[in-house]
Amino acid sequence: MSEIGSINDIKTERFPILTKDNYREWIDLVEDALTSKGLWKYAIGSIEELEDSPEKEDYLRNSAKAVIFLKQAVGRDNRVHLI
Repeated sequence: MSEIGSINDIKTERFPILTKDNYREWIDLVEDALTSKGLWKYAIGSIEELEDSPEKEDYLRNSAKAVIFLKQAVGRDNRVHLI
């Protein structure tokens, strides 16, 4: 079982809060941060959940890390827009 590195060392407070005017800057920073942790593919959904596989636990853990990071990075007012 392999685990992707901890997301704890990426501080979302270094990111600007997402607004209608700063998406390009924001997404560039988010993509770089998540890519550095091997989580970008989980954030954009290009890794599919594995059914009944030994790697399913890793998938669920890493997907949750990406979601938590995004929820923190978008700010409270924008969380309702995350799918």
